[in-house]
Amino acid sequence: MSSFRADRLAAERTKAGLSRQELAQRVGIRPAVLDDYEAGLRTPNAKMLAGLAEAAGCQTKELLDPAEEPDLRTLREQAGGLGPGAAATAAQMSRGALAMLEAGRTTELKDSVAAALAAAYATSEEEVRQAHQRSVASARSTAPIWLTERTLQRLADHLGRTPDELRELIETIQDEERRG
Repeated sequence: MSSFRADRLAAERTKAGLSRQELAQRVGIRPAVLDDYEAGLRTPNAKMLAGLAEAAGCQTKELLDPAEEPDLRTLREQAGGLGPGAAATAAQMSRGALAMLEAGRTTELKDSVAAALAAAYATSEEEVRQAHQRSVASARSTAPIWLTERTLQRLADHLGRTPDELRELIETIQDEERRG
């Protein structure tokens, strides 16, 4: 969960008047795990985040970065800690199809899916559409370019380079794309 704010968890726990031991006990985890969450060493999954928020008497979104405009995954996580399976079921789609939407790999968001996700996430269809667009915009190609040695050699000859120079160029370009 990329937008989890460890400092907000500690603040909400303190605001609720709970010790680390008490909050850990309420959510059924070891105090050491809670310590790691509050120190930012571990990140709770969506279900745990919802449990932490409930036990601390706050909303899930209070434990997330308010400045970050949510993508689809973050929007789901803010919706009371819905896991991908529950969200996919609510939207009457497969978990894989939801994963593709969240990863920004599916660029078309059907009206019926937007409506179902909005209902499941207790938000507007417009917010779902905007979150989807952020997912698509932030998607980076992780698929490497596969070239046979023969094709790579022909391309290198055509460009007046060596195959090793082309491999290095491809890696440099892919690194730049990953960094955005």
